[in-house]
Amino acid sequence: REATEDGVGILEGWGGMYMLELIPAGIYGLMPGLALAEPLDHVFHWRADGRNQEAFELFQKILPQIVFCLQSMELFHYCEKRLLQAMGLLGNAVIRTPAYAPDPDTARFVDELNHHLLQSIAEFSGVTIDGDDSASVRSRGSSATRPSMQRCANKRETLASNVNDSSTL
Repeated sequence: REATEDGVGILEGWGGMYMLELIPAGIYGLMPGLALAEPLDHVFHWRADGRNQEAFELFQKILPQIVFCLQSMELFHYCEKRLLQAMGLLGNAVIRTPAYAPDPDTARFVDELNHHLLQSIAEFSGVTIDGDDSASVRSRGSSATRPSMQRCANKRETLASNVNDSSTL
């Protein structure tokens, strides 16, 4: 940073895995997958603003997803699409060839990870997840909703609506 007088910003690129370490060092951002962009944005800003407890609490719930999915890019694409589908942002999780075909145990574990991740995100956003599977209908809570996470829940609903209405996907 000093050598360029802050003229060059550095991004953390491994899905946000090292962000808590690198934010105090001055990174400007990170490159997560789309499905985790919203919660990792909160972690980034909380950490940058010195709200470390909140940043660590949410990040520790996201990290298992990041670590598991980044074993390979094909697994990452599979996990990312399954999570976007579970969030209601993607109608299906079909991957173009070459396609990763997980074994049944991996497929079950990805769905289990997604379920726990969505529950954790819901705790921070005041959004409840109805039903046992991670693709079930979500509804907003009332008093537990944090304003910043509520704005993101509204954005998520708008994005989901736009994606579902789009004929280009």
